[in-house]
Formats: sequence, C-alpha cells, structure tokens
Amino acid sequence: MNQRDKNRVRRGVQKRIAAQEEGATGELPIVPLLDVITNITLFLLATMTFVLATSEVSARTPSTCTHCSSRTTPSLDLSILVTRHTVLVAGSGGVLAPGCERMNSRDIPTITRDGQEWVQLTQCLVEVHAAYPDESEIILSANANVPYEDIIAAMDAARANGDAPLFPEVRLSAGVR
Repeated sequence: MNQRDKNRVRRGVQKRIAAQEEGATGELPIVPLLDVITNITLFLLATMTFVLATSEVSARTPSTCTHCSSRTTPSLDLSILVTRHTVLVAGSGGVLAPGCERMNSRDIPTITRDGQEWVQLTQCLVEVHAAYPDESEIILSANANVPYEDIIAAMDAARANGDAPLFPEVRLSAGVR
C-alpha cells in the first residue's frame, strides 16, 4: 500500500471516529418523547370528557328567589330531612296535614325510623298532597351519615303512592350536621 492509500484510509477512520464521538454525546432524541406524551395527554382528555358526559346526574337546587314565581298563592316549601333516627317533614307553616305522627300546632311531623318509615312517609305525604293538591315540589335533605339507599327510598316515597303522583319534582339540598 502506498502512502496515498494509507492517508485515505487514515482520513476515513478519523471521520468514522469523529462521527461516533459526535453521536455519543448522551443527548436523547426528545421529539419522539414529546409525540408520545402529546398522544397520551389527548387520549386521557378525550376519555375524561366521555366519562364526565355519561356520569351526569340531573338535579335542581331549591330556588332562593321569592318574587320570581308566577304563583298567586304562597308556596308550601315542603321539605324532608332524613337523619339517622328520624324522618322530618316540614313546610313553611309548620303544620301540614292531619295524620302525621305527633303533629300539632308547634311540632314538626316526625317519623321514627323503625323499618316502616318509608310507608309512613308516603302516608304523611298523601295527607299533605290532599291538603295542597297544587304542590308538586319537595326539597330532600339528608345528613352525611345517611346511606345512599335511604335517600333513594325517601325520593321514591315522596314521588308517588303506587301509581298516583304525589310530589314528582324532588329537589336535592345539602344536609345538616
């Protein structure tokens, strides 16, 4: 091999060594990493939008506007409070209808939770509905320690007595502590 060929081979080897040293700087290719992160983020956002749209519960809160209603008679503002040991039924006047347990001019109708409370609540609300047939709204509140099943049972008891509707518009309100 002559000197010219040796120089050419040496330059080729030096170019390869220089190319290897430039590539071995420890830098990560960040563009593919950003592509993966962007795709995962978009996927998670799309999934959350779908989950939020399908787990929506329609509930109305009680209105605080007293002059907004087109009614000529004052509203009963009927409400039910479910606690661990009792179910309280109250209205704007306190006394709602005859037939509810311990009801007089000063007491709020109280139903003791003894396993028959939802039947008793329905009977009480049948009396209230008979006295106020134009009312269709009721406000339901519950303490934090009341099981979810009891809230649903109270809603069912307030909405209808068999096939006869009582108070079909149940509004949910925050409970008391």
